[in-house]
Amino acid sequence: MVSTLFVAVAAALLAILIKPCDPEPRFGLQAGGLFVAIANTIITSDLIPKTGIMTLADMINDLGLFIILLAILESIISLYLYRAHGKKVLPRIKIFDRLPFVALTLIYIQ
Repeated sequence: MVSTLFVAVAAALLAILIKPCDPEPRFGLQAGGLFVAIANTIITSDLIPKTGIMTLADMINDLGLFIILLAILESIISLYLYRAHGKKVLPRIKIFDRLPFVALTLIYIQ
């Protein structure tokens, strides 16, 4: 039930590694991942009987949505830094992109 969510989160996290000078594929992957995660949440909630409490599937879906939103926020900050300072800060932005990629990946895996 959550395998599509894992793929969506992976796509959104891998999009962080795309250079900020190419914002269309970067944000396109993340927006696509967000829509897939939302669709997965709706489908999963229809498959599970209504219990009135938050299920494990709900928690996994919420975490996936939160990770994707953090990845989008990181991409916005990275694009802002690139547009504000140009190519001279591109090596620093690479480091700035990799740290959240590793951190968010570890958070989601655990």
